[in-house]
Amino acid sequence: MKYELDFIKGHMGENEIVLLNREQIHKGRELEIALSILEAPYIRGHEAGILYNPEGKGDIKVKIVGFSLRHFITACEDMTQVLGKH
Repeated sequence: MKYELDFIKGHMGENEIVLLNREQIHKGRELEIALSILEAPYIRGHEAGILYNPEGKGDIKVKIVGFSLRHFITACEDMTQVLGKH
């Protein structure tokens, strides 16, 4: 199945991260979709970040997928270079 996703590509130190909107990804397929866009011929990158809308006035939640590890990983402080920090 092929469909379009909006994305933002940024740099976290030496890594490229591709940020995706959770609302555009079918529930339960987050890991599969994130890993697929990190490979050629798609967007490519070292990591993918899936952005979840905040609950109320809370912070944006991000789940990070590591290309080489092939699962969700812990985000580092370099994430604020891409998302910004208040």
